[in-house]
Amino acid sequence: MFLVKSCSQRYNIPNSKTVKIGTLHEYRETESLQILDKEEGFFDILFDIKDKYIETDLFNFLNYSHNSHLSAYVKKLHFKDNYDNYIRVDYEGKYSWNNNNRFIFCISKLNSHEESTSIFPDYDDYWYISFFKKQNLIKSLEIALFNDVKFRIQNGEKIFTKQDVNVNQLTIKSHSQDIIYSDRSLYLDNHNMDSMKDKIMGIFQDIKYLKPDNFKKESEFRIVFDFYEENQLLIPAVKSLIIKENILEIIKFPNKVNQT
Repeated sequence: MFLVKSCSQRYNIPNSKTVKIGTLHEYRETESLQILDKEEGFFDILFDIKDKYIETDLFNFLNYSHNSHLSAYVKKLHFKDNYDNYIRVDYEGKYSWNNNNRFIFCISKLNSHEESTSIFPDYDDYWYISFFKKQNLIKSLEIALFNDVKFRIQNGEKIFTKQDVNVNQLTIKSHSQDIIYSDRSLYLDNHNMDSMKDKIMGIFQDIKYLKPDNFKKESEFRIVFDFYEENQLLIPAVKSLIIKENILEIIKFPNKVNQT
């Protein structure tokens, strides 16, 4: 199993000596149609609940932003009764969550690195690494990105929406997993509300990892890099960053011999 990064030859690491770290917003707005995803980080829920008891904690959970911009159209909301930890409601409407911008690095997870040549027709090159060395890759990118962002802020660049970020209080955390290929919408009614509880609770951890089935051929493994100032999550104001590479010694290239 391999992690394979498709790219143009002129931008491959031996030539550019750089790595591009993208964001959710970049993939929503990119001019490259082969990677464009206008609804990257979006999720919708349609509610059609009639005279039903719902757990109060679940109702409150559904009315939280979850590090997203929440847009709610409520057609009907009628609180009828409450019992213990439940409320009885009529509840009709549509909620849309737009996940706040995040730094992300997208790479394909493939059985054979040669498979990548048929995924992105506009790319003519790639690099790869054994999936079992993914933590080496993630940690290296994390260090390089953190140092780059810190340097840029110290030199007056605006990287985050927050003003006056204190670099001495800056930290970074990375998260990674396979992309979940699934619908970005959910219909909830009296018949499935209870059975869908666990899925609902998990969705908001996974919004940044959801993509529809038409992207399934990419077999994406995604790394998310979150920056914090003390305990405050920072939202990137940039669409992408080009950073100095620090992974050349641990990755391989087609038709070339590298030491790892």
